[in-house]
Amino acid sequence: MKNILTRLYDDGKQTLGEWRIYEKENLLFECKILELPYKDNQSNKSCIPKGTYLVKKRHDQRSKFKYPHLHIQNVVNRDWILVHIGNFHTQTAGCLLPGAFFYDLNKDGLKDVTSSEKTLSKMMELLPESFVLEII
Repeated sequence: MKNILTRLYDDGKQTLGEWRIYEKENLLFECKILELPYKDNQSNKSCIPKGTYLVKKRHDQRSKFKYPHLHIQNVVNRDWILVHIGNFHTQTAGCLLPGAFFYDLNKDGLKDVTSSEKTLSKMMELLPESFVLEII
């Protein structure tokens, strides 16, 4: 299984990307990703650097996120980078928010992601317990 997140646009307020899941050469799933802009990998202010990361499924009832989500491992100078439910760039402190489409839900002039809960649920069905994610 191959997972590639391609960052498409960073306007200084947010970063928009597309995550594709492949089985061999076949595209299994594609979704949109909303992140913070890149600001030198600053904690709570920046998306993480491009690179290759180990990702593990996580479901901890004691955490802020009671539903299953993904934990990106070994990010230099950063901890607890998650892929979790959310629609707006204000709902992330450096994590990744998956969705079906980009759309300005709250009419603030910025793209948001739609159907985040459903999108993350589908990702959790398809992905193994741990895998590699390449961010380009």
